[in-house]
Amino acid sequence: MPYLERPEVYFSQIFSNGALFFFVILGIFSIATFNVSGVTVTKYINALTRSICDVTRTVLVWGIGIIVTLTAGESRPNYKWELVKAGAILV
Repeated sequence: MPYLERPEVYFSQIFSNGALFFFVILGIFSIATFNVSGVTVTKYINALTRSICDVTRTVLVWGIGIIVTLTAGESRPNYKWELVKAGAILV
């Protein structure tokens, strides 16, 4: 059975690595904060604004991935998160 289908391996790795555990908890709080903010925006403004925020979040994460790839990815291959060729236009 692959590791992705074995919860005991997943939890074993999380609890044995402090940094991984921290980032899992940080991710949980980040998603919870985003969802609470989204409900508040929908309640007091409208659903269209929430949808625009969702799209903006996706574009922001993608942009950060490109910036990390072009800066830190030059010297550290583990930080190449995007496939980018300088001057190339992908169609």
